[in-house]
Amino acid sequence: MIPSLNNRGKLPIGIHNCSGEDVIYRYCNTEIRKRFQKPITDLLNFAFKTNAEYLFIGGSFITNELDPNDIDCLIVYNENKQIPNNKEEVLIGGMHIDLMFASLENRSIIDAYLHLFSHNRFSEEVGVLQIDLLKENKIWKLKPPGKEKYEVIKSAYIDRHILNVRECKGVLVTIHGLLSSGQWNKEIAPIASSEGWIIAPYIYVGNTPSLLINKRRRSKIVNEFREWICDLGKRYKIQKLFQ
Repeated sequence: MIPSLNNRGKLPIGIHNCSGEDVIYRYCNTEIRKRFQKPITDLLNFAFKTNAEYLFIGGSFITNELDPNDIDCLIVYNENKQIPNNKEEVLIGGMHIDLMFASLENRSIIDAYLHLFSHNRFSEEVGVLQIDLLKENKIWKLKPPGKEKYEVIKSAYIDRHILNVRECKGVLVTIHGLLSSGQWNKEIAPIASSEGWIIAPYIYVGNTPSLLINKRRRSKIVNEFREWICDLGKRYKIQKLFQ
């Protein structure tokens, strides 16, 4: 259950346990804020899929701001080895999301992040949401982080790069021709990726004119391409592949 906001438009001090449905109902209930529904849903699905233990949300999203500009999130796993290695592979539709990871093996880091989340840019203490992923209703007991650890986390957070995770439009597959290695991909890739496409150049060897008369070799390339593009679709869970 999410408590009412105080007279400053912030959550009361402390960590407040709630469900994902509570978050959507409370914070995605206006015409402007409807755009947050998919990012929150995708975020919850990602946390479940990767077996996260905790999910914390802070920032302007959980205030009374009419059009908040970001969502601050901390996903906590049981072990360090569960933490995703590459943020760019986390596809969460339609929003700028500051996504941080930690594990229960380093509780002081979790405390440092939560201490950061619980203080706004004016050093005012505010509330933080904890999504009840495991339905166990265990609220995180926040301990004051060590000064050195907190300063490291704070510095990393301030200097962070905001991850622009937009909904992927699809996969753009490019195939070079004979006597070519697809050097033109370097011109296409920045343009297409900036528009939300995954770029997937297919490079094959033996691209000489003799390929036209070598039926066996042509068949091998076609079969390899078929396997590659099917694997591509499964990997990115995209129904349509654009060529």
